[in-house]
Amino acid sequence: DIELSICEFAGYFAADNKLVEEALRIFEYCVYESAGFLEEGVISPTVSTITCMNLADIYFSTGKKDKALKLYGIISGRETKNSLRSDIFYRIANIYVAQGDIKNALRLAEYSYSIYPQSVRASVLKDKLHLYEINAQ
Repeated sequence: DIELSICEFAGYFAADNKLVEEALRIFEYCVYESAGFLEEGVISPTVSTITCMNLADIYFSTGKKDKALKLYGIISGRETKNSLRSDIFYRIANIYVAQGDIKNALRLAEYSYSIYPQSVRASVLKDKLHLYEINAQ
């Protein structure tokens, strides 16, 4: 019965202190269980996008790339703030880079930049991937 915002805060501090298992469990509770839904892939409507992104980052950093991509995909569809949507697509692009899928990484970096041109990270990644493609040919 802990308040969701307090739980999200606890997850942040667990992650910041590199308590991976604790952060993972707290964030999974916030994202998937806090609203009382227990169906696979159903996200609490009240959980913050940032908390979902933190969980997806933990999934990615612990080798669960498919779970990270799925969660990013779900939250990209519900987020209305372009700066956050851009950051989500930027992070997905980085997963594709890690997988060696430069074509899809470039496509997502370009999309990330197109929805929020102020994103320096998306701009740099997009330009870097363009150069990589040019040099690969």
